[in-house]
Amino acid sequence: MRDAAPVAMSDTTPTPKIPSPDKLCCYCLGVTYGEVEQVVREHGCRTVEEVTRRCRAGGGCRSCHVDILDVLERVRREDGAGLLARLLRRLGFGRSTTR
Repeated sequence: MRDAAPVAMSDTTPTPKIPSPDKLCCYCLGVTYGEVEQVVREHGCRTVEEVTRRCRAGGGCRSCHVDILDVLERVRREDGAGLLARLLRRLGFGRSTTR
């Protein structure tokens, strides 16, 4: 039996919904979704391995890796949307505060 090819998330894929920041993401090591998001934002983590090095989430049984990937994807999309909005405003598109 052949393994299925990995599927990359495209821009048309819905942004993952992340549970409450207080909910555990990594049960083995007791790390919450909020802690994972914090290290992703503060340290610019882009991979599960980088998150694991920073806060240990994902370092146990690894069943939470898909949840960590969801956090990484959501933060990437939010940061990308914010960057695009700032760029468009700088170029003169969007709402202006002066009339």
